[in-house]
Amino acid sequence: MTTSIIQELKYEPQLSLNEFTEDSQVHLKELVCPLCKGIYVDPILDSCAHIYCHKCYDIYINNYKIKYPNKKALCPLSNLPLELANLKAFNFINDIIKKQKSFCKNKEFGCEWIGLYILRKNHIENECVYQKINCLNKGCECKFMRKEQKEHDKICEYLLVECEKCKNLITKKEFNNHYLICPKEKINCECGKVFYREEKENHSKTECPFVEIICPFNIYGCNEKFMRKNEDQHLDNFVLKHNDLIVEWFLNWKKNKETQIEMKEKELLDENEKLNKVVDSLKKYCDDMELDY
Repeated sequence: MTTSIIQELKYEPQLSLNEFTEDSQVHLKELVCPLCKGIYVDPILDSCAHIYCHKCYDIYINNYKIKYPNKKALCPLSNLPLELANLKAFNFINDIIKKQKSFCKNKEFGCEWIGLYILRKNHIENECVYQKINCLNKGCECKFMRKEQKEHDKICEYLLVECEKCKNLITKKEFNNHYLICPKEKINCECGKVFYREEKENHSKTECPFVEIICPFNIYGCNEKFMRKNEDQHLDNFVLKHNDLIVEWFLNWKKNKETQIEMKEKELLDENEKLNKVVDSLKKYCDDMELDY
């Protein structure tokens, strides 16, 4: 049962003996995972006291559960039932492997690095110029050796470059059209004024004669809209209307205030009446107490 599962999985070594120097191979040749036939990687000890790579063991158990969902997993070597809760990390073997001298996994491509296995991961991930990496420019999906990054940057559309005007970083891909949105690009308004794009909003809000605005007396009820250049003409033509609107607004405001005052007065009178009733009640209580004594 377990043999068929192992055969189906077709394990491949995560770490081979030939990835270590000859003097280190002497110490490692017996430290071989029975599943992948490679040197142990993160070794664990199962309930039958057999040692496997952690990843190899997980693959075996997961596939066993899929194939035999209602059966207890059996040890791949002894066929005895496994106690999955009793897994233990075998740090003793791990420590031996970490102290051995290894080659970089990119030796075949030209890397000459030799060092302790515990340092190999850092070398591959951060230093090895022969390691294949994703382009460091966000958005680019190209892959190449680390040493090729500079050459790739010459053609990469996602390389960030600085705009000489606004100093913002933009990709090469966007650079040709950046002038259409650059805040430091000078633009012409139909009114004839030239300014930086970042000043356009303020120009429109405060001075451009061709921008449509609403009458400054809109708070009083004039909702006329016109170009800013026609504002003076509108104000001259609607003096009487604006005066009427202001008077009407003031009368409404006065009426509302008077209504509020009346309501407040009524509220205070009602409150005073309640207080007077309380005082009368207390007086009566005191008079009754004096009669009792």
